[in-house]
Amino acid sequence: MIETTPSAELARNGLKNGAIQTWSHAFLEKCRPWFYVDWCDNKKHSPTQVIMLGTPDILKEFSEQHSKSIKMVYIVTPPHINGSNDWKLEPLSSISVLPGMIDECQVYIYELKNGIRYADLRVDDLSELQSTDTFLQVHVNE
Repeated sequence: MIETTPSAELARNGLKNGAIQTWSHAFLEKCRPWFYVDWCDNKKHSPTQVIMLGTPDILKEFSEQHSKSIKMVYIVTPPHINGSNDWKLEPLSSISVLPGMIDECQVYIYELKNGIRYADLRVDDLSELQSTDTFLQVHVNE
């Protein structure tokens, strides 16, 4: 989840009580994947916007509500998930769910556009996974 504090809120056009809130900074609740989505409001000549979403469930809900507006979905992964020394932002193709749970947690498998797969919990060999249920197929509109 993405968090912030009330003291980080910035006044937008001099008003803090508008529909849009802005912050000087935000925190990640945990070192887990989150999603960066390029999307365009359906209004005529609307510029592309970016929204940051903290969980697969929130991404799925947003995708269902804005399916015709999504231009690209990226997953942002920490080093312990992507196997590098740095956070990475990569185009996402789909999210699957392992049947059952591991340590009382749902395990998500993230498939990138280039075919690479990541799991959000320790799974020894992703190539040997036989059964996953598709949670979300990313559809983009160019």
